[in-house]
Amino acid sequence: MNQARRLTWRFALLPALAMAVLTFVMLAVEHQLLDANLTQRTLVRTQQRADVLGLQLQAALRDAVNQVRLQARSPLMQPDVPTERVRAELDKLVAESPKFVWVGLIRLDGQVLAGSRGWLEGKSIASRPVFKQGLRGMVGDVHPAVALAPLLGNPQELIDIGEPVLDEHGKVVAVISAHLGLHWVENLLTASLGEPKVAQETGLTGLVLTTPDNHSVLKDGAMPADLPLDIPSARPWKAAEGGIHFIAQAPLRGEAGEAPLLNWRVVVMQREDAALSIVDQLSTSMIRVGILAAVVLAAAGMWMSRRMLTPWGPVFEAVLAHERLGDHSGVANRVQTLVAQRGEPTPVARLMGWLARDAGNLRRAIDHLPLGIALIDRDYRVEYLNPAFTRLLGWTTEGLRGKLAGECLVGPGERDALLRLYQQLGDPPGEFATRLEALTPSGERVAVQWHMVPMFDAQGDRVGGLSIVYDIRAERSARVRADAMADRLRALADAAVDTLLATLDIDGRVLEWNRGAEQLSGCPAASALGRPLDEVLPCGHCAAESLRQAQIQGFADVSVEMSLGERGLRRFAGSIYALGLAPGSARFGVILRDVTEEYAARRALADGAARLSAVIGNASDAIVSVNAQGRISLFNPSAERIFGYAADQMLGAPLDALLPAGARGRHGGALAAFAQSGVSQRAMGAGRVQGIHADGRTLTLEASISQAVTNGQTVLTAILRDVTERVAQQSLLERTRDELAQLNRRLLDQEKQTSRKLAQSLHDELGQTLAALRLHWEAYGNATEAQKARMNERIANLVVLANRQVRSVLSELRPPLLDELGLAAALDNEIRQHAPAEGDARVTLEASGDAQLQRWPADVEYAVFMVAREALLNALRHASASQITLSLQGNEQRLTLGIRDDGVGMAPGPRISRPGHLGLVGMRERAHAIGAELHIDGAPGHGTMVTLTWNAADEPHLPG
Repeated sequence: MNQARRLTWRFALLPALAMAVLTFVMLAVEHQLLDANLTQRTLVRTQQRADVLGLQLQAALRDAVNQVRLQARSPLMQPDVPTERVRAELDKLVAESPKFVWVGLIRLDGQVLAGSRGWLEGKSIASRPVFKQGLRGMVGDVHPAVALAPLLGNPQELIDIGEPVLDEHGKVVAVISAHLGLHWVENLLTASLGEPKVAQETGLTGLVLTTPDNHSVLKDGAMPADLPLDIPSARPWKAAEGGIHFIAQAPLRGEAGEAPLLNWRVVVMQREDAALSIVDQLSTSMIRVGILAAVVLAAAGMWMSRRMLTPWGPVFEAVLAHERLGDHSGVANRVQTLVAQRGEPTPVARLMGWLARDAGNLRRAIDHLPLGIALIDRDYRVEYLNPAFTRLLGWTTEGLRGKLAGECLVGPGERDALLRLYQQLGDPPGEFATRLEALTPSGERVAVQWHMVPMFDAQGDRVGGLSIVYDIRAERSARVRADAMADRLRALADAAVDTLLATLDIDGRVLEWNRGAEQLSGCPAASALGRPLDEVLPCGHCAAESLRQAQIQGFADVSVEMSLGERGLRRFAGSIYALGLAPGSARFGVILRDVTEEYAARRALADGAARLSAVIGNASDAIVSVNAQGRISLFNPSAERIFGYAADQMLGAPLDALLPAGARGRHGGALAAFAQSGVSQRAMGAGRVQGIHADGRTLTLEASISQAVTNGQTVLTAILRDVTERVAQQSLLERTRDELAQLNRRLLDQEKQTSRKLAQSLHDELGQTLAALRLHWEAYGNATEAQKARMNERIANLVVLANRQVRSVLSELRPPLLDELGLAAALDNEIRQHAPAEGDARVTLEASGDAQLQRWPADVEYAVFMVAREALLNALRHASASQITLSLQGNEQRLTLGIRDDGVGMAPGPRISRPGHLGLVGMRERAHAIGAELHIDGAPGHGTMVTLTWNAADEPHLPG
């Protein structure tokens, strides 16, 4: 038994060893993948933290500098303002911005005029850089407190900000000096990296260093001595003490490339062991799980191997000692002994004894059986597979001998069930049969029936079993197909929601009732099953006679009317079929279909033909039908009107008579191609075709063609609409739309230029004036009487300047003379502004006495002025004229403007709609806007005359 025990230990340790190897392989893969991934992620996060800190520090400094600059521009920060008022403003700034330790107003001699909390007032800081460099504006780097050291109580390092104070003439009269503490830097680090305890647990360290001396801004900043001076990108770094850190740096910088206010850099570090701690935790968990799994598998293997190998201990000892059993004569002798014990053998017993005595005969008999045979020993291990088994499942005796049958032949989910069946072989009836999915060596599943018969020795002990395997794939496929067919039939029956399908027994009771029957009758299947058909249908139809007729003739036609609630009275037609299976057990199938729409359709067909004839006769479009030979078979009255031919004249004539000469040759081929395409309808050509009127005029037609088969012949029908006039109007409309689009783009460009110029004027001139006015007004309430007198004069001057600037801007948008003195004066001023140099054209204005004094509506005067300006500029720039005359005539109800030059003139034809003449288009649109008429006349070499006429009665009125 020693050999068997050793084999038991080997079986027990094998899965444990496999689990240990698998655990270590997974650990190696996990370290390889997770270390690289977490390292890269940590480097990216470290760089992001450094970049964000750099932006936040720059933003905080910029905010402090902006606050000091705003304070320096306040009218209250002047040497002549009372000290108490200045100190109150400075204390308010320190209270609102805790970053400031002290803010003071210093006179040009260096003496502190006022300071927050009253500190340093009356003392001189003329030697301090914050005053000297503050005359030009400065931001100073970190330095120990000097003058403020006794007042602060503990040693501190500060940051200086200086900004000059200017008077109303732009002269420096004082300096605002501010000192920032460094506690806000520490707060930013804490907000970014977490509280000190959290940062220590995550291994994060943040430093703010000055460059180039690499000095820590915070006094308690623990900076490694060997910290690199330059860290171009985030990377691992090994410190002098041996620890490895992920390190990244970022300089102070603002958005959009803003220069740093101080030469600082931010360094963020994270310990490698803290960043990768999750990998160590995962590895520890995997090792514990692997050890536990190995122990469990070893224990399970020990128990199973002992349970399976203990009954076979002597056999294993003999096999391991002799390696094989050479003498088979004992089997035959044992059979003969059993036969002798049973008395005189029967012929079957003699044949079985002969087979038992000759193992070769038994082997050949099993090998030639068409069924798969497998010999299983008492421990459920495979000993032999016949060729039929190999052909069915692909396994061979050499490949499975000695292996448990359930390990290879069936899937994991069926092994326990098969093992329980094996264990029941010794119980009555001593055999079993089951259906399962057997596995092939390639992993494919084969549906088989597994029949197991036990084998016993002379003492009645079970020594194994004989497994017989049947291929049931064909049977299963047939059953699946039958089930699928039945499901499809049921689905088809339920899908026929507009048809009643039912099965009746011989007495007319409902056996099956589809969904369509439920909807049509209003009776659900649960209520209809088992009831006579007469009680279920709402028509009161007596089905007994139809059933008798179907039983005799095989079928019976049924036509009934049923009232279906909201759907009203409906017609149904169908049949009852006899489905007799055996005498006395006949069944009937009932099919009823709703034919209400069909009945109505047949009745409406005749009405439709009459309506179609009326529609064709009264249609406003030409309808022309031709047969396959291209001969006209239909020519409605509108076709007579459009083409000028009588219908009698065109019926039977070729379609070419209606086409231009250039299209006649290819039209027949196009019709043939459409007839063969299978398309029922499409537009002809590009939607428009050309036709010929009886008088020879060319017609533009919108056309669509369709085809239909009538009495076995293809008929082509064209619907034609005369759009000759509309096409001409569309062409004109498109040309006008293009002109308006170009004019719109030009106006948009002019609007952009005007807006840009207006914004620049308001910002550069009026904006500065209003800002100065606001500052003086804020300081007015706190000024002395002497100061108020001077400030009153300044404020008045600023108001006058602002008024003048506004009028200057408005004159660019609308001529002021047009509103103040009228159209004639504005035109005269416009001519003077465009007075050409000597030798160029001479421009004169001829205005009647009434026109010089008359005032018209403001929109009329403005439109006429803009037309005159555009015409004058065109004549000056393009006409090469020597004399240009503007004439203005009119009274209260009428106005006439003329612009005449003796220049090169214009070519004949439409002028306003000519491409490129956007100025002329703009003049036309302005005239139309006020209901005026614009005429442009001229000929090459004879100059040009532009005339605008406005009548009060023609002025357009918009709805109010």
